[in-house]
Amino acid sequence: MPIQVPEALVASLVECHGTDGRVWAEGLPALAAATADRWGLRPDGPPAHGAVALVLPVRRADGSRAVLKLQRVDEETAGEPLALRAWGGRGAVRLLDHDPATGSMLLERLDPARSLLA
Repeated sequence: MPIQVPEALVASLVECHGTDGRVWAEGLPALAAATADRWGLRPDGPPAHGAVALVLPVRRADGSRAVLKLQRVDEETAGEPLALRAWGGRGAVRLLDHDPATGSMLLERLDPARSLLA
């Protein structure tokens, strides 16, 4: 799964985490490839990002659509998978899989036809 890390994400990671953020950003292509291989994912659209996470639209081995979210594990992000698992898709995106060691999360892919309220 070859990816190009958006420069805006690299800049944001450096702003938030300094040199550690840049080093982590440089490892994102390898992390994405290893995680995609482990979970049987293939790319399904251009990458997106927030302030500290890379978000990759993917297809699972069964053809279903999902999102691979890659973010550093720190005190701010460590609880996100636990919260998503607890909410179980009620008012939040569903967590499909999680790798605690890397912080990688496989998430339900949202679309404009479905509301989180439902």
